[in-house]
Amino acid sequence: MISCQVSSKLKWLKPCWTVTIALFIFTLLSTTAAQASLYSDFLTVSEPPHLSLTIFTSGYGSDSYDMTQEGFEFEQSLTRFVGLAGRVSAYQSYRGDGYNSPFPFSDTDVFARGNPRNFGLFEGGLDLTPIEGTSVKIMGGRAVGDSNTPLIDGELSTWILFHSLHPINFSSTVTTYQEAETRNFSTMDLRTVAYSNGRLMLLAGAGGAIWGGGGSDLQGQAGPDIGVFVNTWDAEIDVQIGYGGNPHTYGLVTVSKQFGWDE
Repeated sequence: MISCQVSSKLKWLKPCWTVTIALFIFTLLSTTAAQASLYSDFLTVSEPPHLSLTIFTSGYGSDSYDMTQEGFEFEQSLTRFVGLAGRVSAYQSYRGDGYNSPFPFSDTDVFARGNPRNFGLFEGGLDLTPIEGTSVKIMGGRAVGDSNTPLIDGELSTWILFHSLHPINFSSTVTTYQEAETRNFSTMDLRTVAYSNGRLMLLAGAGGAIWGGGGSDLQGQAGPDIGVFVNTWDAEIDVQIGYGGNPHTYGLVTVSKQFGWDE
């Protein structure tokens, strides 16, 4: 069972999965009965099969923590509703502790001395598409380098009012590190398509993150979130700036580019 541990002062906060699961169930229940017929070919092989590759890089900076990340992710379709997913990513932690840092308990004093730490993540699992506009990824793997903890990763992305002029996207990730000072890390983003002209799309909303558990207290951050997706390049740039209790003012920039092939 995956759960999030919270400090005694914040027991009113439920596990990080609660909001994600509740919104996912709401999305499923809000679909019409006519969609049930879509699942009659659940096991039918996708024609043509599709392979996608996404490369990404990001940088995070705050008053107490600095980190960069880069990597790639691939997805291979099996049926209309099921695909295989794999991800390889590398992290460089330059200063501070907390946030998305799966380091063991014995290494917490390293950050106090300002020594950088590096680790990689290898993950694999399934990408499910239960309804149109909704993706659920369930993956597992292990960290390597300065951390070797096993991990379980769950991701949800769903579009609400999918066919309206300004559809709304909700996305969330929940990662549980089995052997780390910061045991749980989760993010949430709620954005709408503020502008679109066929060549590019502007998304605006808010996002944030919660982390803690294991040997660390629960912490969080939140702020406005803006993204620009360029259709002709299949590329996206996301910028988030906000405030949190421990990191204080922070900034997060993510750039990604997608490639796709029909086999």
